[in-house]
Amino acid sequence: MTVVVGLDGSDSSRSAANWGAEWAAAHSESLVLVHVIESGWSAAFSITRDEVVSAARQMLQSVVTQLQEQWPSLVIEHELLEGHTAEELGRRSESATLLVIGTHKLGLVEGMLFGARSLQIVQAAACPVAVIPMGSGGTGHGVVVGVDGSQASEAAIDFAAAEAARLDQPLDAVHAWHIPPTWTIEYQPDAETLSSVEADETRLLMDSLERVRSRYPNLKMTTAVARDYPARVLTKHGKDARLLVVGNRGRTGVKRLFLGSVSHEVLVNIPCPVVVVRSAES
Repeated sequence: MTVVVGLDGSDSSRSAANWGAEWAAAHSESLVLVHVIESGWSAAFSITRDEVVSAARQMLQSVVTQLQEQWPSLVIEHELLEGHTAEELGRRSESATLLVIGTHKLGLVEGMLFGARSLQIVQAAACPVAVIPMGSGGTGHGVVVGVDGSQASEAAIDFAAAEAARLDQPLDAVHAWHIPPTWTIEYQPDAETLSSVEADETRLLMDSLERVRSRYPNLKMTTAVARDYPARVLTKHGKDARLLVVGNRGRTGVKRLFLGSVSHEVLVNIPCPVVVVRSAES
């Protein structure tokens, strides 16, 4: 299996390449750098196809050279494709362990500039996708994972626990719940009801972690249950984190046309490197 990095020549994609190379080396996997020449792009800017291809090959080779100097034993290949970037990377991800892409911005306001193309790539991917904000790799503390009891959440917990153990970082498992909007109109829950719900939600979180507790007995782990919207809680916890992992419950049949609302909001407000993990059924 391989780690695939989508490169577009930007500084953010080079940050993604560095992050992907470190991950591939740590997991004894090969690295494939992929650049997609968008159909019709050269004609729109009065540049010949040969010029575009030549520039793309030089860019790919320069990144290969830089990464090979840092990770001399890492097997690195590069591919030049033509078509629609999200579609081509989506197809390439079908035989990959992880797809890595970059984004330019960090933070709530700046994160709103997270490109539509980047979201399309995450939506199209068949494997977990790591989205790396420029300049954020290797910094931060702790691995945060969102927990909601779903199969996608279980897959995210497995990924996050393995990364936390590898990096010798604590695992911060976060579960958020909120009262449905109709409750505030039709029904006002009393303190006893809210306390009962919170106890159930806490039990869900603890039960979800039993498997990784037995698998990684020495892993430092913290938990948090919050009465708030999940994406807001995860973004807050991920602000100073090394990595944030979220599950994505895609829709069967049209799963690659939509991201789950939580994973979408986290990416729009990306606080740190984020990995989106799909469940086997999505």
